[in-house]
Amino acid sequence: MKGFWGWTLGVVIAGCAAYYFLFLGGSSAGVQIVFKGPEKIAYGAPFELVIGVGNSSAAVWRGASLSLSLPAGFVFANDSLGTSFMVKQVGDVGVGSFIEIPFTVMAVAELPDGVDAIVGPVDSFQAQLSYVQAGSSAVFEKTEEWVPPVVASGFELAVTAPEKAASGEQIEITIAYANKTGEDLDGLAVKITYPSSFVFASASTDPDSGNNVWNIGGLKKGSADSLAIKGRFTAAGSAPFTVSVVRSTGSAKYPIATGSTSVEVEAAPLVVLADVNDQPDYVAHLGDTLSYTLSYTMDGLKAPRGGLTMTADLLSPLFDIATVVPVDGGTVGRGAGGAPRITWYMAKPDTEGGSVGFSIKVKNDYGIRRLGDRNFILKMHGEVKADTTVGTLDYETKLAGQTDVSSRGYFRDAASGIVNKGMVPPKVGNLTEYTVHWKLTNYATDVRGVTVRAKVPQGVTFTGAVKSNVDGKPVYDLATREVVWRLDRISATTGLLGTAPEAVFQLSSVPTADMKGKNAPLLGVTDLSATDDFTGIVIHSSAPEVTTALPDDATAAGQGIVQ
Repeated sequence: MKGFWGWTLGVVIAGCAAYYFLFLGGSSAGVQIVFKGPEKIAYGAPFELVIGVGNSSAAVWRGASLSLSLPAGFVFANDSLGTSFMVKQVGDVGVGSFIEIPFTVMAVAELPDGVDAIVGPVDSFQAQLSYVQAGSSAVFEKTEEWVPPVVASGFELAVTAPEKAASGEQIEITIAYANKTGEDLDGLAVKITYPSSFVFASASTDPDSGNNVWNIGGLKKGSADSLAIKGRFTAAGSAPFTVSVVRSTGSAKYPIATGSTSVEVEAAPLVVLADVNDQPDYVAHLGDTLSYTLSYTMDGLKAPRGGLTMTADLLSPLFDIATVVPVDGGTVGRGAGGAPRITWYMAKPDTEGGSVGFSIKVKNDYGIRRLGDRNFILKMHGEVKADTTVGTLDYETKLAGQTDVSSRGYFRDAASGIVNKGMVPPKVGNLTEYTVHWKLTNYATDVRGVTVRAKVPQGVTFTGAVKSNVDGKPVYDLATREVVWRLDRISATTGLLGTAPEAVFQLSSVPTADMKGKNAPLLGVTDLSATDDFTGIVIHSSAPEVTTALPDDATAAGQGIVQ
């Protein structure tokens, strides 16, 4: 009997111990999860949320991990995917230990582009600790919540525009912004979405992408700035504008402030519109012939007793005035300030509207004299007048930039620091080395994504000897047999008023029998492509192939015929 009670007591004690271990010692008992966050949160200002984990149980925790789920409207500041869930490994936690795990989080004004939804609790942060207690294989978990303070609009954004405007009238939209978050911000960009009836004309600062994105970079706490945009409307109706300020973190861009305004556009009684080469946003090039069309519309006006007069004033020195060809009865004279003016007069204009036109060439040279000579715009002021009613238009056409490349070959080129071996004139079956110099000249605009390339013909080898006076050197693409040189950016007037980017590389040539009596090819046509920052278009240029004729090498010119 005594044995029975002893056995029973042992079972009870063991059961109690197991109960304590599994449901007290291994559950929430002895586990502390403490949040330490800011008292104030502002959109776009990353903050550190520290989660403290304490072990006051009687056992060591093995392989502990802490996960954090964010409420809607918050993202991890260093996460490029826009997710709202993160796990950090804590490791082993000893008895009596207290560990702090930091998370960097940011509140956003709206969902970033490309993120359909930020999944998370509705209004609280949730931290969950998972661990295995020493002596057991069971996984234990504990969850705690933290409700953040109300998010303040620390980054202020105001968008203003006229309440009303007439179709064809130029207006100005002002975007004012200020950093009131209490800390310096970087990676900022402003983006505006235009209504379909709005035609962009210009801005106080040139856009960095298209005509609606400005990379404003950093803004110190307490600082403010503004941006002014000019344009006109082509149709009546409500015209909404939406503006967002985004902040880059990793490869993601998160909106931290949004604003909007709307303009009621009314049909003007007399409107003048224009396009160039049948395009409202045509980008011109040096030497282009521009065909302007000026159209007028009359809304509710009777046939004017004094007829209708239209004028076009040419306000850019890059217009080649001698090439003006007016059509539809236009005459060339001088307007305000002596500017060239084309005038049309219609004694009996069509009240439904009509159009006139002229053509003119762009000069063949930018006329750059100073570092500030860049980002040229061809401006034309149009006006239509019927009795006392007047409609005006300021029309701008951007002039694209130009980047030239030269490709020159040399045999004797000690100045480059590369010594060429072999013989001149070249001989069939004998190796001769040459250097090729690529030099770039950039004119009126900043360019980016510059790529220079040329094919290496059969019988010629890229030796690997390369030099450059800028970051980035030419490399050889074995698959395409091309020499390729890439540069991130080149500023306007580089190589024209300053040092030209230049690269030198060595080629070796072994002429074959079929080349005898001819100049042997060394490098194919050199092609350059780059994106014009001012206009957004891709520009191209090229240089002719290089042969053993070497016209630029005074010591070897005319000695390239293969013997």
